[in-house]
Amino acid sequence: MQKWTAHRMSPIAELFNTWAKRYQTLVWMLIPNPIGGPTTGRFYSRAETGAEEAELVQQSALEPWHPEDETAPNDGNESELDREQREARMRERNHVADVYNTYLRFGWPDSFDKERCRIELLALEKRKDADERRRMKSINPDAAFFN
Repeated sequence: MQKWTAHRMSPIAELFNTWAKRYQTLVWMLIPNPIGGPTTGRFYSRAETGAEEAELVQQSALEPWHPEDETAPNDGNESELDREQREARMRERNHVADVYNTYLRFGWPDSFDKERCRIELLALEKRKDADERRRMKSINPDAAFFN
């Protein structure tokens, strides 16, 4: 490795093969954006770390995923901010699991029904967006002034 590079250098074919494997194993998922249009999408990853990503790519079979809930500390000293952040992380993990499980339900990878999956993923994203708007509205004291 040359002194000026910060990361490992690899041939472009190896890089693309690595990326393709992450999409094939649904470690990375790109889904249609319900707001933008057919040329935009939203990116999700099942992995939270590079090590977890490497482990997921090596899985031999894709099986339904149900993330475990993060539990609050037993000492009762969790701040409101910590609680909100933990709950937001769990909402995001559960949504990513819903996206992943939707791909599996529609036959990924062997008998994949792309169009039906796309329709279901769009509906899933619209529900997520509506839930986020509702949540933001509930915590904004000035929400009644805006439509």
